[in-house]
Amino acid sequence: YTLTRGTVLDHVLEALKTSKSKNPLTNIAILFHDLGKTTTLDYKNDQPTYYGHEVAGIPVFQKLAARLKISNADKEAIEFAIGNHMHGHKLGELSDKMVLRLRQNPNWELLKDVIYSDEASRGHVFKPEEHENKMKRADEVMKKFGDKEAFEKRMSALINGELIMSTIPNINGKEIGRIKNSVRDWIIQQQFNVTPEQVKEKILEFSTIKESKYNKLFENTIQH
Repeated sequence: YTLTRGTVLDHVLEALKTSKSKNPLTNIAILFHDLGKTTTLDYKNDQPTYYGHEVAGIPVFQKLAARLKISNADKEAIEFAIGNHMHGHKLGELSDKMVLRLRQNPNWELLKDVIYSDEASRGHVFKPEEHENKMKRADEVMKKFGDKEAFEKRMSALINGELIMSTIPNINGKEIGRIKNSVRDWIIQQQFNVTPEQVKEKILEFSTIKESKYNKLFENTIQH
């Protein structure tokens, strides 16, 4: 890329300027968040596109991390920011399940800072109030479901392998995992407003649904 107005490098430098963080790790994540654009550049109607650059950026960063001898913990944090920064633009549209996955991650604050700089770098296009509302939505989802430890404790009290095996004797291990994940998704959709009897009914219901049909059933949830 040449250094002219509107290039990827231009955007990254502007994102660094908007950073409110003094944490070097955060600013390194901002510096590297669009690495995937180096391998996904394409054109549509004579305009550059970078579809999937957030995922493509992770292996590019991993090579740099090895050369720079970045610690595993820092590498994991930056990879999380690179791979998920595009979700930040859609926090108001994502399912509770996806928002919760992001918000419960120990590297959420780093991702949050990267999302802010990525959006704020767009100048007059940036809408501070809209950005704040998206962050508030993430906090509301966290408040509703709890941190990862509290969430898992609450979830395991409702659905677990033992309950599935007692409900469906002689079920195989692979099916236990599939049904458990299906019921967990359903419980999240219901925001934990379920009874033990309803959970057992769902276990039986999902035991009759083939994996391909289940994937289609929750296709929208998985994508969001």
